[in-house]
Amino acid sequence: PSLRTAVHRYVEQLMSETRQFVVCNSLHAVEARLARILLEVLDKAALDHMLPLTHQALAQMLGAQRTTVALIVSKLQRDGILSGRRGVIKIENEAALEGLACSCRQALAFARREIHAASDPSCEEVIAA
Repeated sequence: PSLRTAVHRYVEQLMSETRQFVVCNSLHAVEARLARILLEVLDKAALDHMLPLTHQALAQMLGAQRTTVALIVSKLQRDGILSGRRGVIKIENEAALEGLACSCRQALAFARREIHAASDPSCEEVIAA
């Protein structure tokens, strides 16, 4: 694709993600959002299930308090889904984490596929879909 098309697709994807995150933050529980974010970081980082993330960084991504994130991470560690040490979170059971993640993960994947499958995406086509 041309540079113009690539940039346009990138902007469309960012707009789509922004809209979805606004909905997600207002409708879904922090635990489901945390699971989604951990899986998204895992997808993008390709770090063999080891994520260099602090509770504070996760709290900022989620728009939640650090103590809330710490409680949820502790619960997920007790359940055997996560493990870790200071500044590192290891995903032990990706399937279980996937089960906890909100539906926004699938919605974002669908939007990405649609945007990248369009022959010449335009704002009007993607928004109308």
